[in-house]
Amino acid sequence: MKCKCLILAVFSVSFILFSQMFQEDAFGAEGPKPAVKTVDSEKPVLDAAKPVKKAEDQRLSPKIVFDNLVHDFGIIDPKSKNTCEFKFTNKGLGVLKIDKKITATCGCTVPQLTKEGYAPGESGVIKLTYTAGKAPGATTKRIHAHTNDKNNTKVSLTIKAKIELQVKCTPAKMELLLKKENANSPEITIQSVDGEAFAITKFDSTGKSITADFDPSQRKSKYVIKPKVDISKLQKHLNGTIQIKIDHPRCGSVSVPFSTLSEYKIVPSSTIVLMNTKPEEAVEREVWIYNNYEQEVQIESLTSKNGIIKVMEKKKDGNRYKLALEIVPPAIKGKKRLFTDDLIVKMKDGNTLNIKCRGFYKRNRTKSKIKS
Repeated sequence: MKCKCLILAVFSVSFILFSQMFQEDAFGAEGPKPAVKTVDSEKPVLDAAKPVKKAEDQRLSPKIVFDNLVHDFGIIDPKSKNTCEFKFTNKGLGVLKIDKKITATCGCTVPQLTKEGYAPGESGVIKLTYTAGKAPGATTKRIHAHTNDKNNTKVSLTIKAKIELQVKCTPAKMELLLKKENANSPEITIQSVDGEAFAITKFDSTGKSITADFDPSQRKSKYVIKPKVDISKLQKHLNGTIQIKIDHPRCGSVSVPFSTLSEYKIVPSSTIVLMNTKPEEAVEREVWIYNNYEQEVQIESLTSKNGIIKVMEKKKDGNRYKLALEIVPPAIKGKKRLFTDDLIVKMKDGNTLNIKCRGFYKRNRTKSKIKS
């Protein structure tokens, strides 16, 4: 009986010790661990990890801030070069990067950036050079800078200016007439707006058709010039420009465009365009030759350069001529789809007119046969 009690006591103690050892293996020496939130048994979820990283990225990002986004040059001279600076600061905690290839709306605006990277708190400038145009008036230009600031990846910078002529020239344009004395040319007045005295250094015109007398040693704030027109030269250059160079400190030259009423006009046009023509199939056209100065028209000869244009009728009617033309497209050679010709009209007064013809052949579009 005593032996059985001893065996039972040993078994009880062994069971208690074994139970304690099993609990330590299951939970560790520090006791049971807290449960981990999981979506499934294999992937634990750490809720705070991603938001913390995103907030940290935003905190360390760059931030570009410009002192001004618009610069107004005010009143400037034509063709003048004008410079300005757009100052900026990186007010973020990350490195600011600006692409050196700053885009501009036109070639007259040239931006410059010394470097691309800027540390937090560092400042920089974008330098801008604007070359003004010739024409007076208000103007606006823009440039665009590209950055790694996620909230401001493209920054638009604007410049404004008002171009004003410091030397005014009248008339602004001249309209000349061949059959009038001195081509009916008006006097040209040149005057400085600011009262600054200047000298005329050169007078030139298209085809040397218009000249003028001037004294380059004379200095005044106002000139009245009397142009001299060479009619024979003007007939060769009916349209052009008078260019007058001066030594005004804020204006190097003034210009006056001119146009001349030609002696003859061709109606409906001096160029005949034919579409969808067929080889050797005649096309009829009618043109009129007028004298703009209401003088009698006399044709001396009519010649087709390539033999494509034929004059079927030539009828005189006062100060105009009616020409009935027959145009015969030549046979197609190779892949060429165009033919041309010139009708040369020589007038008895020495003038030569040119009636051009441009014809295009009709394309043959063959339908593909569908095999059944």
